[in-house]
Amino acid sequence: MNLPIESIALFAGVEWFVGMLRTILNVTADTTTALIVAKTEDAIDYGIFSHGIIQADGIQEDGIQEV
Repeated sequence: MNLPIESIALFAGVEWFVGMLRTILNVTADTTTALIVAKTEDAIDYGIFSHGIIQADGIQEDGIQEV
C-alpha cells in the first residue's frame, strides 16, 4: 500500500483513543437498552437496583445452593 510509517503510527495512536470511546459508548448503550427492556417487562427488582440487597432462598452462607 506504500503508506509512510508516520501515517501508520499516527493512525494507530488516534485509533486507540477512538476505540476506547467506542467501548464506552457500546457499554453505555447496552446497559441502557437492558434497563429499558427490563422496565417495560416489569422485571426490575427495585430493592436490588437501589440498594444492592440480594436475598435468595435456599442459598447458604458459603454460596452453595441447597437442592
